[in-house]
Amino acid sequence: MKLVTFSHIHRTAPDRTEGVDTHVGIYLPGDMPPVLNLQPAHDGLNKKHGNDSKLRPPMTMLELLDGGSQAMERVRGLAENVCADEEGLWESSQAMDDVVLLSPLPFPRTIRDFYAFEQHDKPARALRGLHIIPEWYHPPVLSSPTPGRAIV
Repeated sequence: MKLVTFSHIHRTAPDRTEGVDTHVGIYLPGDMPPVLNLQPAHDGLNKKHGNDSKLRPPMTMLELLDGGSQAMERVRGLAENVCADEEGLWESSQAMDDVVLLSPLPFPRTIRDFYAFEQHDKPARALRGLHIIPEWYHPPVLSSPTPGRAIV
């Protein structure tokens, strides 16, 4: 199962960058429209089963990661149920031409630089007979301690 984060192609950039139009889906190979949108898939199951679906999917990748294996099992169960119903599958899937694939995790909480820890780099370099380069001790040109900000 390949999870995707996507936006609708007709939406504008601010909607995507602010998270107004981001969705979690599953890429489906084959003849069907290949992106299963989890929200309408869940809504369709609820409608069919009288609002009794226990398979509420995560609405963001962060929610999926936070939910761990239980959230992933809900996604698998939802996909299995919807894929067993061709009508429901068509109703909740979208063609690749109608979506824009986004970064799988478009709004990370933090971005960590693994290279920032001397105690990791020094022993690794020592194993190869190397020393830490002097530039390592100079701060980067661009740095932001703000967790919700990335400078590219």
